[in-house]
Amino acid sequence: MKSLWQKYHPQFSFAIAIPIAILGGLMGLGGAEFRLPVLASYLGYSARQAVPLNLAIGLVTIVFSLLSRSKTLAFDSLIPYQSILL
Repeated sequence: MKSLWQKYHPQFSFAIAIPIAILGGLMGLGGAEFRLPVLASYLGYSARQAVPLNLAIGLVTIVFSLLSRSKTLAFDSLIPYQSILL
């Protein structure tokens, strides 16, 4: 028989994601580091699983941010920093 924790895991995960998303949005990508303690403690991921998952979520965030801002951002100003970015 499943415990209450296992039964409501998706709802709890979503409820925890809301304040983390708000903090991450207010503080920038660095503020999203609040995900790591939640992944490791509340959601039960080991540190070896939580760190790469957190980095992957951050990478997806950056890619979608660049794609959504590409309509208003001129990438010409980034050309001098191409060696650093790649």
